[in-house]
Amino acid sequence: MDEAHALRRHNPAAGCGVHPDYGNLYKAARDYLRPRARALWLATATPMQIHPVEVCDLLALTNRVGAFQYDPSLTLQYYDIMGRLLDGQDRAD
Repeated sequence: MDEAHALRRHNPAAGCGVHPDYGNLYKAARDYLRPRARALWLATATPMQIHPVEVCDLLALTNRVGAFQYDPSLTLQYYDIMGRLLDGQDRAD
């Protein structure tokens, strides 16, 4: 699916703290396309222009990210910790 960023939720600025308000295109991909597809390729040239929680939404559509697909905050925390470790910071900061 090209232009996968068009699957974005309507309330990304609210982050992980609220129930996601998915648009009809995302719901169609999640409910109809994904269950019937052997593979789902998502292409977007604008990943850095969308909210990180929306990247998590796209990853969840792949159905290949384990527990990370059920709670976007897990993915965001993982990359926060990895960034801190790469910067030489203590992960408890």
